[in-house]
Amino acid sequence: MKRINILLAFAFILAATACEKDRAFIEFKDLEYGAFPRLIDGVNGEFNFFNPTGSGIDFTVEFYDENEGKNVQSYAWTVSYFDKANGTFTTPATIGTFNASDFKPAPETGLPSITINFSFQQALDAMGLTTDDIIGGDAVRFNATLTKTDGKTFDISNTGANIIGNAPAFGALFSFDQNIICPSALEGTYTAVTTYHSHDFLGDGYTTNTQDVVWTALGSGQYEVAGFDGGLYSTGPYQSGYNTTALTVTVTDACGTISFDGASDPWQMLLQDPTRPSTYDAATGVITISPLGDVYGENWTTVYTPK
Repeated sequence: MKRINILLAFAFILAATACEKDRAFIEFKDLEYGAFPRLIDGVNGEFNFFNPTGSGIDFTVEFYDENEGKNVQSYAWTVSYFDKANGTFTTPATIGTFNASDFKPAPETGLPSITINFSFQQALDAMGLTTDDIIGGDAVRFNATLTKTDGKTFDISNTGANIIGNAPAFGALFSFDQNIICPSALEGTYTAVTTYHSHDFLGDGYTTNTQDVVWTALGSGQYEVAGFDGGLYSTGPYQSGYNTTALTVTVTDACGTISFDGASDPWQMLLQDPTRPSTYDAATGVITISPLGDVYGENWTTVYTPK
């Protein structure tokens, strides 16, 4: 059962924490004199399918190396079009290269830093594409390469996951996907009918549930959905069995493509069920979402009908 796994995980965390207190922190000089750009603000903004010249993104990074960032020579970015349906990318094309002369001291740390702006039109021009060549809901893949004065280069392929991860100390910005969105208006109250295909308590009668669910707009096609679990975690058997509460998940509408990247319950990530694609019917406003737990296999389908 999940409760046993939780206790084991907790014990492991306590043990790991105790060991961590006994060892010295690995000094930066011991990381083979690498370098990375730490994200300190962003990525802000959006790529609007209907307004390429008027939409864009910005972010700010500061540079770290063995010489307080002063050995960073350049920070270059490429873009490629990400066709989500086929899982393919166009050949990366350079969109901007920023040299040490472009860097300014960060106000708080004094480290070299830069704020970078890219419009959607810049990305399209760099890739040699127009809106006739792309589909709303796909994305632009950004990849960066940092070059030091000694010629060493660093990118997502040779930088450790602990540096790239969004931990407070690091959060190196070498790669990200920028979704291509369309104006979205899904905010409101829905009648949500959930059918559970699999969960720990199947057989106890809790296989369907109907409840009202509110979608709250967060901007840029994102919505906060409280009650994403269809009642199982708030009023169903998981509430009494595991003391859970309703799941609140951020759902993204990218030109009618519905996704919930980064969603999780107390035990696992919630992924898109590949056998039951999530859909949005623009004519009726009906949204259908089918999550799948990546560890224990909980999966369900919720049909959201506007009230």
